[in-house]
Amino acid sequence: MNIGTIYPPLVLFLDDGVNTFASAKEAEQHLEVVDVRNSPEWFGYDSSGQGLRLEVGPYERHLFFGIKRKDERVCVRLDPHRSLDQDSTSQEYMLEYILENDPKADQRQLLQLSLRELLNRILKIRK
Repeated sequence: MNIGTIYPPLVLFLDDGVNTFASAKEAEQHLEVVDVRNSPEWFGYDSSGQGLRLEVGPYERHLFFGIKRKDERVCVRLDPHRSLDQDSTSQEYMLEYILENDPKADQRQLLQLSLRELLNRILKIRK
């Protein structure tokens, strides 16, 4: 595993619950700048369990005839301060997502799983 690399797919925890994305680019294109700016608590994990944060960053939009326009976009970044192994806030969201999307899921069995195992279960559902 390369340090500094985001490994897809991604699992993001947003206001509407758990969302999965095939790549950082897909998440960046899907999410709105205003929503990310207004929701600094949003976070997520890549498929290897690395913590992710969402931020708004500048970029230049290339229009036509060489005209450029300064704009903002959503960026998915690694968060070295967030670790799946030390997270206590994600379990409820993960359990809810699995129970809603996997009719065979057993809540009692799910409660015995680690967060990494729950993340892997979400990634399997996503496929």
